Amino acid sequence: MQKNQFIDITYPGKGWIYQGNIDSEGNLDIKNKNFIFGGRKLGGQDQSFTLRSRLAGKFLLHFYKNDTLTGNYIDDYLEVIVQDKNSNNDAHITAPVYAEIVPPKAKITAETVKAQKEQKQKELEQKKTEEAASPVKKIAERNISTENNHQKDEKESNAKTVIQTSSGQQAEKTEKSNLEPKATQKIADSAKSQVSKEISTKDNENLSSDELLSKAQLQYNNKNYADALKSITDFFDKSATRIDEGLFLQGQILEEKSPVQNIKDAIESYDLVVKNYPASKLWDKANKRSIFLKRFYINIR
Repeated sequence: MQKNQFIDITYPGKGWIYQGNIDSEGNLDIKNKNFIFGGRKLGGQDQSFTLRSRLAGKFLLHFYKNDTLTGNYIDDYLEVIVQDKNSNNDAHITAPVYAEIVPPKAKITAETVKAQKEQKQKELEQKKTEEAASPVKKIAERNISTENNHQKDEKESNAKTVIQTSSGQQAEKTEKSNLEPKATQKIADSAKSQVSKEISTKDNENLSSDELLSKAQLQYNNKNYADALKSITDFFDKSATRIDEGLFLQGQILEEKSPVQNIKDAIESYDLVVKNYPASKLWDKANKRSIFLKRFYINIR
């Protein structure tokens, strides 16, 4: 469709609700920047919605239906591509008919029940095989309890840093620096750059877990995705802390278009952050990337 053009979407039955739209970056539109809700028509057996586009781009229109009697719900997403061209009139276009895209519910017979059981058994066996082959989940589960203990110890150790003076007495190191902020930042950036160069030239075997994480991040920034994946894998073998950071970086690496791209494993990495590290500073980003990848690669109808 074009900008400033109307689109009519019809759903069978009643109880459908428009939940908003999502842009190609996975961001929810909460201020009506992309589409303006034009209303919902009730009556008869069907239910229709009217929306008006505003901006050019690719969007997902999210519709939802909940059956309060059975507890079942349906999430439906309609992908709309808005061209960077203004509509000259108020003409409406019609979305594809829902019933023609989504097949009707199959009739239940003894044969279909048996087939469903066999299919579920195959899916269960396939899932077990994939879990056994996937190193991500094993690594995360192995380190969850250790990570929590290390985080507690790290907080306690960072609360007070003690240095030994020349007179043999101990003195607490203050957090404030006597240097000016700009000078401090310049020194820090220079030191960080030097450390990055040294880390990038070392073999992974000689690096600590923190250095491996930094190396993987540097390789990712330089678009060396295969090397970055190798470094982050070695990080998981050594590290008992910062697992959430490693999982998020692994998701980023696997998401990029490259010979090592694997959207399914990228989603799994983000989901592990969401599931196992609710207090992580990366939780919100991981959740957004997981939702975006699932909607654009997994749940599209």
